[in-house]
Amino acid sequence: MLPISTQRDDVIEDQRALVAGAPLSVGQLAELNAIPNRLEDLRIQLNATIGVTLGLAFATTLAAAFLIRRWVTRPIERLARAVRSARTGKVGVIAPQGPPELADLARDVDAMRLQMNRALYDRPPPRRRHDRVAVPGATRVRRLTLDRCGRVAVAC
Repeated sequence: MLPISTQRDDVIEDQRALVAGAPLSVGQLAELNAIPNRLEDLRIQLNATIGVTLGLAFATTLAAAFLIRRWVTRPIERLARAVRSARTGKVGVIAPQGPPELADLARDVDAMRLQMNRALYDRPPPRRRHDRVAVPGATRVRRLTLDRCGRVAVAC
């Protein structure tokens, strides 16, 4: 047992001895007997208050986790999908959503995607080179061309 517990018990015993030796009226005796019941009621109220406080803290934690997921994680997932679609060549706009840092990142990625699209679609088409080749023993001349990928194609 802790020393403070034994000291408290000693003080309570001394007080009970003083009360037992003192002349008390019937009302005082009833009030004295009601004290343990009041203490038990206060313990129950304290336990209920602690339980409600812990429940509210748990509910607040769940709500914060839900809001963080909604405010941070979803915009990151949307941004990742948009970057993947840009990689495959799809054209679109990335809406800046979420916390300021993610919104700035979305705007930067969208600007990068726009620059890439301009670089791909605004450049002049590659020139096709036509070369006439005379094959020995052939009765006609064939024309060789280069397609957009640089492969040689034979045109008759």
